[in-house]
Amino acid sequence: MARIANDTGDTVFLMIRSGDDAVCADRAIGSYPIKTFVVDVGTRRPLGIGSGNLAILSALPEDVADLILGHNTARINSYRDIDIQQVRDLAAQGRSQGHIAMDVVGVHGVRALGMAVLLNGKPVAAISIAAISARMVPEREQKLLKVLSREIAELSLMLQQRTTKSH
Repeated sequence: MARIANDTGDTVFLMIRSGDDAVCADRAIGSYPIKTFVVDVGTRRPLGIGSGNLAILSALPEDVADLILGHNTARINSYRDIDIQQVRDLAAQGRSQGHIAMDVVGVHGVRALGMAVLLNGKPVAAISIAAISARMVPEREQKLLKVLSREIAELSLMLQQRTTKSH
């Protein structure tokens, strides 16, 4: 995460799945002077709220994601600026694209990208990058997605190796 924050200058978040939610487990701060602290370490949110949480949700089998969204509908609808249908649409986009790109819910002028971290083909976490919308132009988003892809592939391989050694 520190490497991503250093490479991009942006704020990077690690979300860990916990049942129908995800918890912000860590945050790394980049050097860009405008900081985007959109979620604090320890914050729990329903899967479906936030780019990292949506990345986890979209990497689940569709029937499992639908079940989780059924459980989380009331909580998701309690957020301003998003509703359950928008979450379903974003999850479908994430499923087809392999990542989530979205405006941050409840924080005007901030955009985030998120990708799931897989272990044995299952999403266990996500890493996301948040920055002011003016920095998140399409060309830069593509560069950031390459950074995320590279780092997540490395992390997933490391997790796989550790899991294999412990069994």
